[in-house]
Amino acid sequence: MASLEDSMLSSDDAGCSLNKDEEVFIKHIREYDNFRSFIDNDELKAEKETDSLRRLNRYIKNHFKEWKDKELVVGVTGRTGSGKSSLTNKLRGINSKVKGAAAVGVIETTRDITSYKYPGNDYIILRDFPGFGTTSYPKEEYLQKTKILDSSVVIIVSCVRFSEDDVWIAQEAIALQRNVIFVRSKIDQDIDNAEEEDLDFSENTCMAKIKAEIKINLKCSDLDPQLYDIFLVSSRLNKKYDILSLHEKIKALPIMKAETICHFLFEHMKKAIADKTETIKTEFLGRKVASVFTGFLPIPKLESTTDTYHVKKIFEECEVKYCVDRDSISEFAREINMSEREIEIEIESRMKSRDDRVRDEYQLYTETEDKKWAFVQKYSKYTFPVLGMLYSAYKSPRTIQECLDKICDAMAEDELMLVKLRLRKLEKDLKS
Repeated sequence: MASLEDSMLSSDDAGCSLNKDEEVFIKHIREYDNFRSFIDNDELKAEKETDSLRRLNRYIKNHFKEWKDKELVVGVTGRTGSGKSSLTNKLRGINSKVKGAAAVGVIETTRDITSYKYPGNDYIILRDFPGFGTTSYPKEEYLQKTKILDSSVVIIVSCVRFSEDDVWIAQEAIALQRNVIFVRSKIDQDIDNAEEEDLDFSENTCMAKIKAEIKINLKCSDLDPQLYDIFLVSSRLNKKYDILSLHEKIKALPIMKAETICHFLFEHMKKAIADKTETIKTEFLGRKVASVFTGFLPIPKLESTTDTYHVKKIFEECEVKYCVDRDSISEFAREINMSEREIEIEIESRMKSRDDRVRDEYQLYTETEDKKWAFVQKYSKYTFPVLGMLYSAYKSPRTIQECLDKICDAMAEDELMLVKLRLRKLEKDLKS
């Protein structure tokens, strides 16, 4: 996966960490959609200011500690005797005889919900849940009594074929957008048995065949293969089979949290800026009406002079509305530890790539007028009195509107670029 820092500014439609591989990104968003709850859209929308960037900065300041300190719970469940506690110990890097290890055995040894910190990251919690379907935790009461679906990830462990109850837990978790992992434990026994019976035995082929059979089994239960992962592990062998891959999956949770939060914030801000742009394009009615009168009067250069002035004032007001005026840039630069010049270079480089010329109001106005109207239309009031004056009154506010549209579109992209810069810093801070 590409990070936001690496890829955000390299693509016009960037804005999330994974724009280089959209299919992978969509899958991850589906897996970790519970991170969406970190973003309070109602709180963002409740802000009455139109300067979306300041609203974003304030929201990040208010919630950063909450996001940073949020524990990510990996719930481990399965039927009694499936190897849940053995897997928990394996993920913690200890064996069952060490003090503080999860109790293991052939009988129901896990009667209480026990939490352990994942090695190397105190924000990842391994939670060993009692087996379901016992007298202590009957199936119909299991979800309510254990609250396992509050976990960020639900690992379902089985040492044999996954049962109907295993699938039920998975379906309930997936319905709440939780990430589901099926772990086939004690796989070394299956591998040993297969090796004894097959003269042309290949461990990799055997593991692939077991995973394929599991997928077929789960597909018969209407589980979408895109919504879960399968790992084959042994409770006895520390570094064999899929245990290291499972570790990598769990270690990546904080990174995915950071990237997902930034993605959801970006999507919200993109829509907020687009909505603001549509509103601003309907504003400045007074200037448009004023241009009707100057357009009607047959006074040389009056129309172009006053209309250019209107475009200049519109440009200055839009700079403030889109937080790209000098004061806003200075404030923003301090926020993300960049110099104002560095931010201006980013904006200027985007202007060059778009071939925009909205920084010069006279050039913008004249080019828009030349492109939109023919020579005769531009000077009709001097050639065809009355009718030409009426046509010029019709033409002038429409030219103003065309300039306003261009200014809004360009500045919306500039503000979105600043949003990306802000989220790039947020992602780095959350990952550090």
